[in-house]
Amino acid sequence: MLSAVADAADVTVSMMIGPALWPSVCWCRFAVVWVARRRLRMSLPEIGRRLGDRHHTTIANAERRACELRQSDRAFEVLTDRLMEDGAA
Repeated sequence: MLSAVADAADVTVSMMIGPALWPSVCWCRFAVVWVARRRLRMSLPEIGRRLGDRHHTTIANAERRACELRQSDRAFEVLTDRLMEDGAA
């Protein structure tokens, strides 16, 4: 799933799991978190480990932001819907 999101947003997987806080990279992480929670039923700590050993509270905040983005950002909604349908894991 990391590769699918990275390709869709023109960032690298290493950027997504690294310390970068650029909006485009965070946007990708939010998408990964949203899909990982809903489709893959992953726990917050497990997602955090896969995204560069981030704390579970960071992942909880990312999930909250992802829910907000699904309401306000059509591109984000389309991407996350596609990831849910494609089963990119």
